Amino acid sequence: MNFFESLDYVKIVKFRISQYPKKGYGVLKKIAEHLGVNSTFISQVMSGAKVLNLEQATLLCEYFSFTRLETKYFLLLIQLERAGNGALKKFTLEQIEEVRTEANKISSRLPAESKLNDSDKAIFYSKWYYSAVRQMTAIPGKGTPEVIADALGIPRKVVVEAIEFLLKTGLIKEENNKFIIGPSSTHLEAESPLVKNHHVNWRSKAMDLFDQDHSDKLHYSSPMTLSKKDIQKIRSILLNSIEEVGKVVDSSNSEEFYCINIDWFKVPKKTS
Repeated sequence: MNFFESLDYVKIVKFRISQYPKKGYGVLKKIAEHLGVNSTFISQVMSGAKVLNLEQATLLCEYFSFTRLETKYFLLLIQLERAGNGALKKFTLEQIEEVRTEANKISSRLPAESKLNDSDKAIFYSKWYYSAVRQMTAIPGKGTPEVIADALGIPRKVVVEAIEFLLKTGLIKEENNKFIIGPSSTHLEAESPLVKNHHVNWRSKAMDLFDQDHSDKLHYSSPMTLSKKDIQKIRSILLNSIEEVGKVVDSSNSEEFYCINIDWFKVPKKTS
């Protein structure tokens, strides 16, 4: 559903809950705890028997990590629901239309196919999760903030912030209430100062996973001495392997998210 098209705040809440893993099982209880109310009250809200007040609605927006504009719109829906006379309802509906207009302007500014500029590259390569969130949207059924947050083990708020940036830059796009890989592309020149960030981000992530037991993962480190003539031979083997991996990935369906890190370097003498 389009967040800014609905005038039913309960419908928005139900849809957001449905985007969580296991179709949101247990989320209502967590919402009740976050709002400081009992589960019965939340059930009554979901059935339409009770209405949230603005304080409770603000906490709910916080729980869902709504954007600034989403929060503004949601609180206006609560105000509309609680409005006691026609004048307030009319005024609130006018404000709702203003927010809708603003939301449409933001959508229209999203870029078509393009490459990241330098300032956007600096943000994209500053943290591993920008790339990770983008890659997750390529996997069918993984294109919601709730599922991505659960899969990557990071807070939903972090995922939402990453999604906002990725949408702004065209690296992902929204389609049928899901986020998918967008038309914009990323590329770092070999001499870019951000290359180091990119490698460090993913090597650090690999180190974080060392202690996790997965039969399909592989970590390999092998300091070695060898003849000078074999140095380039091994480098060529690695380059050919990278090329073969690329061919497999290009024709492979996006079903799982993996990362490969390869290092081949001369260990320097200690310098003073």
